[in-house]
Amino acid sequence: MNGDLGINGKSPAEARRLERLETTAATRTQVGAIHGEFRRIGVRRRDERLMISATLLDLDDLGSTLELTMGEAGKLIRILRDTRDRVDLDQRVKAVMRERSSIGGYLRRIIADILKG
Repeated sequence: MNGDLGINGKSPAEARRLERLETTAATRTQVGAIHGEFRRIGVRRRDERLMISATLLDLDDLGSTLELTMGEAGKLIRILRDTRDRVDLDQRVKAVMRERSSIGGYLRRIIADILKG
């Protein structure tokens, strides 16, 4: 069984699936789900949705939800669906921002970038 694993310990099929999630654009259904979740939570302004999305996904910038990959969109949908309301969303955003500004968060991002290749 181990002979079937690639460099990162993933089967070729799993490696292809992960590559597709990292490179394929988000689907219309995913983008619609993101917009629907933001409406449910009460975030109406586009610029605010994009800033929150970028923060939650640890992206430097996001000009449109259409720029998201399938994997990023899936992650954002999960986060938003787990969010009860606007207060909960604001707390999540603040927690991510605190993490990003800490030295530990900085080091984790560097290590993650190195592991991505």
